[in-house]
Amino acid sequence: MIFCHKWTRAGGGVLKHTLLVCKRMDYVLSHLEKAFPKFAKQLTPFAANKPLLKMTALLHDIAKPATAKMHKGRLRFFYHEQQGARMARNVLDQLHYSKADTRLICAMIISFLPRFGRGGYSTLIFMLG
Repeated sequence: MIFCHKWTRAGGGVLKHTLLVCKRMDYVLSHLEKAFPKFAKQLTPFAANKPLLKMTALLHDIAKPATAKMHKGRLRFFYHEQQGARMARNVLDQLHYSKADTRLICAMIISFLPRFGRGGYSTLIFMLG
């Protein structure tokens, strides 16, 4: 965990990265056609729930400090998505989010990987129906 404060691809730590993700969420939600040309039409109704998406952005890397490990000279966060979903569920329960919103936020967290590997956009579209 001691290295996590310094980590991001651009430098600055997980907190800085998370705040940038939250900031960029507004742009993405306002420019779906540009951000997701193949899926903009399907995402438009979902994008209307900006508070839910912003909470997802805020919580998406919640488990990085808890999962930070040095591996072959690199800082890695193995399985932070799974642990993050569990941690997010606890936070959302304390904030009295509905079960449906909690499930959706946790599903998005557990499905996320950089460059949307292991399922990515198609997984998200499938989950949204």
